Amino acid sequence: MDHPAKFIPNSTRLYQVFFLALAFISVLPFLALSFYSHPGADDYVFSSLYKHLGWLEFQKHFYMKWQGLYTTNAIMVSPLSPVIHNRFDLYWIPCWLGLGSMIVSVWLLMKYLTRDKLATLVLTCTVMVLYLYQLPSTSEALFWLNANWAYQMSISMGAIVLLLVMRTFQDEQVSRAYWAAAALMTVLLIGTNFIAAMLAVFGVGVGALLNLRNKTTRFWWLGLLLLAVIAFGVVMMAPGNAVRLNAANQSLEASHVSTVGKLVYGVTHGVGLLVYSIINWFGNGIVLAFSVMLIPVLAKVSDNAEAPIVTFFKYRFVFLLAGAVMIALPFFPTYVTQGGPPAGRVIDVIYAVFILVWIFLLYAAVAWWRRTAPAAPAQPAYLSLAMGIFLVFALLTDANYKLAYRSKGKNANNISLAYRDWLGGAAKQFDQQQRQRYQLMLAPGHAGVELDSLSAKPQTIFLADLEKDSTHWTNRAYANFFGKSFVRVHQPR
Repeated sequence: MDHPAKFIPNSTRLYQVFFLALAFISVLPFLALSFYSHPGADDYVFSSLYKHLGWLEFQKHFYMKWQGLYTTNAIMVSPLSPVIHNRFDLYWIPCWLGLGSMIVSVWLLMKYLTRDKLATLVLTCTVMVLYLYQLPSTSEALFWLNANWAYQMSISMGAIVLLLVMRTFQDEQVSRAYWAAAALMTVLLIGTNFIAAMLAVFGVGVGALLNLRNKTTRFWWLGLLLLAVIAFGVVMMAPGNAVRLNAANQSLEASHVSTVGKLVYGVTHGVGLLVYSIINWFGNGIVLAFSVMLIPVLAKVSDNAEAPIVTFFKYRFVFLLAGAVMIALPFFPTYVTQGGPPAGRVIDVIYAVFILVWIFLLYAAVAWWRRTAPAAPAQPAYLSLAMGIFLVFALLTDANYKLAYRSKGKNANNISLAYRDWLGGAAKQFDQQQRQRYQLMLAPGHAGVELDSLSAKPQTIFLADLEKDSTHWTNRAYANFFGKSFVRVHQPR
């Protein structure tokens, strides 16, 4: 009998066209909306500090007063920032770089792992559609410069680090050039955000543990782990972390709770958010529908004994367990340290990790089934067709399967919402109002300015508006950047 999920050659072209079309339709509105996006309050704060202190002094100031994330500190006030140069018309660049780098990095990773053109295309498109469809916070991930560079770019860097590490130790041999590149990228990744730092050290630690008995590779793995630990120490020991954490805790109930109480609170609420998120991500059927369509492609990949993914899953249970830990771990720190859930940009990163881990888990299941049931019938073609039709309808609708759990996010069709914001005119109106504000703020003089509140707040790209109170930090940052004494907003009645 046919092999389970045997891939039908005649369907190859259909798969290519379908997945390419799905990915293009999914990415297009976000690229278009980037031309209507505008800076957030933090962009103005950091740019003002850069203009006042200079790049080098800014690094010292931020490390001592705000955070130890050296990569993010260096990039967010680099000359590449359009805000520093008052080039608000170029604010679309970070979004294009964020999405473009993710597509390229995932493509390269899948190309190396599968050694199969169709699988590379299909898996890359799947990752991008799943990511954009139910990304927890599109505004933070794609349309806020600092979060984009600190979190969105860390996803791309993480995929490249994974690729470089596997190339370094391919066939249990060590490539020194790839090791140097992997070491450099690992150090840079750890400096992007705390979640990436934690996951990078954990991942390298698992790799080192698995290679302790390998005389050829263990020295290099331990060297990479040492560099990762040092970089992690540089991030975590920054005096600015404590300053920032104390400032955040002043308004949180958890700041008055004992250490044990914080741990209990963090574990219970972290588990609750983890369970909710998993239900949320699976709840609309999108992940499961893609999974069904991927089975024939992954089955074909498992036939190729030379594909690195086959070798990679020699210790499949260890890697899958490590992947599960990497999904769960980031849900807890902010509950313990700040008494609240992770920010949307943090869950964005977790969700990206979840997608990759799920694909690897699916491959492991397919490969295992091929070995244990070689005579099982092939997956019916009509099943893939049915899932494809379901995905098309899911993309066209705007169903919201939000669960009643306060402050835990929602599950909505971001792609449909992005098209609505783009084609419905909300993004254009938002852009026009922001440009009118710039004209007023860039006018000569230092007098205070009163602005009208935004009448259009497209959910996909809108992050936050200025406040009625001119002493609010966002208003002060905005006024300081443009050289005004104050700025306040008329709130609608």
